[in-house]
Amino acid sequence: MERIVLIGGVELGVLVVSPDCQRRGIGTLLLEEGLGEVDRRGLQCVLAASAKGRGLYKKFGFADFEILEFNLAEYEGGEGCGFDAHAVMHRPAQNGECKEKYNVANVHGEYYSVATTQS
Repeated sequence: MERIVLIGGVELGVLVVSPDCQRRGIGTLLLEEGLGEVDRRGLQCVLAASAKGRGLYKKFGFADFEILEFNLAEYEGGEGCGFDAHAVMHRPAQNGECKEKYNVANVHGEYYSVATTQS
């Protein structure tokens, strides 16, 4: 996956819940806590999501920006595993405190957030 460069926003890291503890609301609680701080600061947010995580992120206002498909056989240990896909997802700032409008753009495989002053 290409490096995401984000100006005026937050890139959320990996959110993982042990399979033995899934379906108990733990992921939701973790995401609510992180997004609460993002929203207090009036920032947009991006993340990379697996197919299993996309539904949770969509409930919190994230939308697919780009789907990245890759052949696992091209990576060590991935022989015979087929293809997988992850999504780069974007969530706009959720409150009116942000003084600039940010847009995510893909330029030559790199993700950037371009700021434009609101009038």
